[in-house]
Amino acid sequence: PRLAAAFALVTEGQLALKEDSPFSYLINSLNLAAWKDTAYAYLVEAARTSTVLAALYGPLQQTDSPADERIYLARVLAASGDAGSVPVLEKTSQDQDKDVAQEGLRALRSLKARLGL
Repeated sequence: PRLAAAFALVTEGQLALKEDSPFSYLINSLNLAAWKDTAYAYLVEAARTSTVLAALYGPLQQTDSPADERIYLARVLAASGDAGSVPVLEKTSQDQDKDVAQEGLRALRSLKARLGL
């Protein structure tokens, strides 16, 4: 129920990245084995809104964030991103963490195919 509430608040525009914000809670849930699939699904849906999509670019590019979090955020961009997501995923594909870089490249290819680029 907390993830659903966080999703609702995020879709209503609460995109602050403070420690106790709904947006941060949704993103941080990508690190929890029991909830990452649910959080991923909510983020894919929320990212269909351009403001939410753009707000995800920052957390994806934070190299001090957990690798699992950035891997799932790359997947969110692959599923819901637009042409503006391409440069972000290009940068992610060159991440120092090889798993994040690999997922960034995979997400970039998937997004370009989906967009017909």
